[in-house]
This record gives sequence, structure tokens and C-alpha cells, in this order.
Amino acid sequence: ETLIMTAQKIILVAGIGHSGSTILDLSLGCHPDIVGLGEVSKVLRTPAASLAAGRYDDVTCSCGAAALECAMWGPVIEWLGQHPHSSINTRFAYVLEHFRGLFGPAVIPLDSSKTVRPYQVHLHRHHDLRVIFLARDVRTWTYTRARKESRTRWQLAWRWYRGNRRTERFLHRHGMACFALGYEELVAQPERMLAQLCDWLGVDFDRRMLEPARSNSHIIRGNHLIHDRAGTAHIRRSGPSPEASDARWLQPLMRANRRWVYSRSHGK
Repeated sequence: ETLIMTAQKIILVAGIGHSGSTILDLSLGCHPDIVGLGEVSKVLRTPAASLAAGRYDDVTCSCGAAALECAMWGPVIEWLGQHPHSSINTRFAYVLEHFRGLFGPAVIPLDSSKTVRPYQVHLHRHHDLRVIFLARDVRTWTYTRARKESRTRWQLAWRWYRGNRRTERFLHRHGMACFALGYEELVAQPERMLAQLCDWLGVDFDRRMLEPARSNSHIIRGNHLIHDRAGTAHIRRSGPSPEASDARWLQPLMRANRRWVYSRSHGK
């Protein structure tokens, strides 16, 4: 079972969790030519049993509507329930078909799934896939994760390295067009970074992207920020500045940190 797909420009945010993908999704979703869809992979991979049990009955989309009543996700969730044995490629094709019918062929869907998966290779082969490789400074990433997990900061730093290295290798292996963006660069210079990103995506810069709380994104799988209008009023730093952290023990990873996070400014 395969749906016919028309070539479409698609934006994919890749990287590891807790690197700022939700705020980037909301920000880009303010652009009139882009609609953010959150972590599409998680929605499409929802087990049939979970769907049947009402997985999305009490979920609210970032647009404010209940997920099942959302113009974007309601029909998709219903379709998924009716096609429990469909492949991930067929499921994504249905999402694109529905998206085009709802927003028109010129609007670009944004998938902030982050984790790299085989279905993205299929998208790359059949569509104009533009990948934003988003990474957060290892110093702030380990600091914020250590507050929530019972792991040492070195264990967390190694996870940061392995996850970002896996993403980098995946993108290189499959020859995917990639825009490397550091979260710290984004919050320090949001207008400059978003202008560069828009130029790479082939769309005009729009100042509304600086106020992600006004986003038109439709996110039903993401973090709490999708419903925090006050917290997403502007793109801003969360957690301490990287310079405030004692990073001597992280020196073995700082070269990778400069490459992934500060490629568009002087390394730190």
C-alpha cells in the first residue's frame, strides 16, 4: 500500500533531544510559508493499541484545538487508526497529501523529529529535504540534564557526543543538505541566525519569527513549551550560560562542541 507522492520541500530538524527543537519549530512556524508539525516520527510510530486506547483523546495541539479536532492532526490520527499495518513511508506520504490539501503546495512542512531514521532517507530521495542540524552546547546540555537524571555529567556528556556524532554521520552518509545551527548562536543572535537560515531555505526573512508565541505550528508531540505562551514570547537562553560552567573536564569534547554549536561564529 503506497500513496503517490508529489515532490515537496520539507524541513527536518535533526539532533538530540533537549537541544531547542521546540522553540525553533515554533519560531519557524511563524513564517507564512512554513508550518511546523512537531515530532512527526513519534505520531506516525504510535502503536495501534495505543491509538485504539485513545492515546490522543486528551492531547491539545499547539494551535489550541484538541488533537482529534485539529484540522491538521485530527484526520491523520483517524487515518492511522484505520491503517494499522501501513509502512512509515506510506504514513508520511498521507501526512504530506493531507498537508498540501490543507495549506497548499507552496507551504513547507517542518518535521522536528530530531532522531535520524530510515524513512528520512526515503524523503531525501523523493523530495527536497532540507535538514537543520541543531546542537546545544555540551556544557549547558549536561547541566540541565543532570538536574533531571541520576547520571554523572560525564555519562551525559558522552551521550551528547554519541547522539550528535550519529546524526552527523547519518547526514554525511546519505548526502543530505544540512544547515548546522547552534542553539547558543540562535539565542545570542536570533535575527542574524534566522535570516541566514531563511536564505538557505529559499524563503524571505520574516520578523514574526522572533516571537515564537505567535506560531502557527501544529505540534502534538513535543515539550511543555508548546503551550507556554509567556515562556515562548521571545527566543531566549534557558539555563546558565556555557561560560558559567566549569568545563575543564569536558576538554576532550570541546573541538566537537565548537564544530557543531559555533560553526557560524567564532568558536568558544
